[in-house]
Amino acid sequence: MWLYPTIIVCVVICLVGYWLTVRVGHQIEDSGSERDPSVPEEIENHPFMLNPILLVYAIFFIFTGTIIFYYWAKGY
Repeated sequence: MWLYPTIIVCVVICLVGYWLTVRVGHQIEDSGSERDPSVPEEIENHPFMLNPILLVYAIFFIFTGTIIFYYWAKGY
């Protein structure tokens, strides 16, 4: 029952991670600089909430926790 949703979530996480990595690589290439641009003030104030990698991990753990809780509650 949960096999296909889990596979879909894993594929989406991999695609989002790949897309973000390629986007950052193109931004660095287009800027012509080896250094990253300065960090916006919003991210300096909330470095963990606006980090896309941490958000993806949080979504993954919530989804996995839901699956584990579901099977635990059903008694499998």
